[in-house]
Amino acid sequence: MNNTVTAVDAQGNASGPVIAETTLRWGDRVAMENPGYIDARHVFHRAGAQLLDVPVDAQGAVPQRDYAGARLVYVTPSHQHPTNVTLSLERRLQMIARGAEEQDFLIVEDDYDAELQYSGQTSPCMASLDPNGSTIYVGTISKILAPGLRVGYVVGPRKFIAALRQRRRYAHRQPPGHIQRAIALLMNAGDLARSYRRYRNDLRLRWRAATESALELFPPGQILPPGGTGLWLRTGAERPAREIAADARERGILIDAGDHYFSNPADGSGFIRVGFGVIRAEKIPEGMRRLAALLPPHPTAPVD
Repeated sequence: MNNTVTAVDAQGNASGPVIAETTLRWGDRVAMENPGYIDARHVFHRAGAQLLDVPVDAQGAVPQRDYAGARLVYVTPSHQHPTNVTLSLERRLQMIARGAEEQDFLIVEDDYDAELQYSGQTSPCMASLDPNGSTIYVGTISKILAPGLRVGYVVGPRKFIAALRQRRRYAHRQPPGHIQRAIALLMNAGDLARSYRRYRNDLRLRWRAATESALELFPPGQILPPGGTGLWLRTGAERPAREIAADARERGILIDAGDHYFSNPADGSGFIRVGFGVIRAEKIPEGMRRLAALLPPHPTAPVD
């Protein structure tokens, strides 16, 4: 992206409300992935935006011919939330071209899980592919380093970052200097990169345990990309996902019902999201077995 600077945000993912307040007027349209990130949906709704659905498939957000005058398009390209799929390079370029050259919208690229790729090559961020500076890149450090720090960052054009700083100073004047200094030292010494590698290697073991159990125990046709901290699973059950989540909770298993992530909750009735980021790898298979026991039996593939 040309002529860019970075702003550090003391509140981590609280950069969302500041971006919304800086870029949107009441009644502006925002295009979002459906299913999509719940908190982002709430942030834009509270800013007075009209929300437009962008469907998601196995290659991420589906590019639209017409974004209906949207001011912003919000995407989670590295590991789409909640499905975990990665936005393909072709679609990234299509979205950038339509935003900058055809329909004049800004792209907010929330890349919070970009480092958590367990196999293959990571895709280039959309901001690095955008020659027009119309993509705002948002990330976090605290999720991996220390959640209590609440430190994130925004990368964008100089004028945008200046407006963002002006808006933020009335809510939180600046991040504590000693925290900024400590993180800078960690980055320069390579300690932050090493921390990422250790965390990624640990999560890879958990992801493998979770996906192997899901492929064995849950209905066929699951899409389980190698990244992130959770699995998006089809239940194959006629029962609403909320009932399954409630039964699981009574048995000590905490999951998210899929309906939370859709603009129309009924569309998510057959999905659940299972997190594995804070559970030891050796405990995951038993938890998945207990969860699968709440679902009706599903046919297995015939053996040749």
